[in-house]
Amino acid sequence: MKYNYIDIRRQLHENPELSWAEFDTSKKISSILNDLSIKTYTNIAKTGVVGILNNNSSDKCIVVRADMDALPLYEKNNVSYKSKNDGVMHACGHDVHVATVLMAADLLSSQKEKINGTVKFVFQPAEETTGGALPMIDEGVLENPKASACVGFHVRPELETGKIISSSGKIMASPDSFSIELSGKGGHCATPEQNDNLILALSKLINEISLISYPDSVVSVCTVNAGTVYNIMPSSVSLSGSFRTFEEESRNKIAEDIKKCAKKVAQEFKIKEDTLIEFLYPPLKNDKKLTEILQKSASNLLGENNVITEFNPSYLGEDFAYFGQYLPSTYFFLGAKMENRITSLHSDDFDVDERCIEIGAKCIAQFVIDYLNNEN
Repeated sequence: MKYNYIDIRRQLHENPELSWAEFDTSKKISSILNDLSIKTYTNIAKTGVVGILNNNSSDKCIVVRADMDALPLYEKNNVSYKSKNDGVMHACGHDVHVATVLMAADLLSSQKEKINGTVKFVFQPAEETTGGALPMIDEGVLENPKASACVGFHVRPELETGKIISSSGKIMASPDSFSIELSGKGGHCATPEQNDNLILALSKLINEISLISYPDSVVSVCTVNAGTVYNIMPSSVSLSGSFRTFEEESRNKIAEDIKKCAKKVAQEFKIKEDTLIEFLYPPLKNDKKLTEILQKSASNLLGENNVITEFNPSYLGEDFAYFGQYLPSTYFFLGAKMENRITSLHSDDFDVDERCIEIGAKCIAQFVIDYLNNEN
């Protein structure tokens, strides 16, 4: 190994950067890739980095993706590598993701003769906000050479170190959102007959939305804004929420049902409605054949008992799903549970068992070799 990747992870953890501002992170990644003699491209979708390793022996090309951005959170950990950027923290493990993929790149560059094709190491910005996967795809990261498969992963702090979860089919949902504003005539509460009762209308709308139901889907109202003073009936009220599903067809049906609910209530109360639906990432589904290769690669390294192949899909969202719309992809979860305490994603005390970096890197490197040498 040319680098100590636990040290790399800690350096990244000390210097976290928010979505679309991963400038120093990108510089560090590109510097390491160049030092590994991996051809490197920068400034893709603003801060994205791509490293290409090949031996031109086949047309196969696999993408290995890591996300780079941190969260707007004050870190409470008392560790030597605590964030130096107040109010910004790697609380979702993206520092671990970067270090793991860099180590995988190091492993693969040292055994280039085993690579039967091309590996693209894609370091992506902004997974935590608007998503950098699609902008990078739009800028051509799946072309020249054309990618044929993709792998990504996420640390899982509640899963024992040394284990991974790799399951085919449904993995994560589409995290779409909606917001609705109702407006009408407001006024003094002493003369309600002269006003539109928007709070009552809003209550009716919340109830109507709560009745929307499709298999493998959830619809949640998460914010409500109504009124400013105890004796004035407001002239506008609003709500917002999220709807999540594993099926594209359900996404469209739920969106239409939300619009219908808003129109129905507006007509009943003779008020105006303004509904905004925002479709975010698609559902994430793992390709069966690709996942089977990963499971076999990981089992050979970790033992079959440490590769969990049954997984209850999560209603969380992940923009890695965009890669799966263009090519076969697989996404796994890497055990990173600490021995002395329990942590969770997006918490101000998040941390990992750093042994997971080497485990993840070796799994990725072996999977890449096995995929590129698989005849199917």
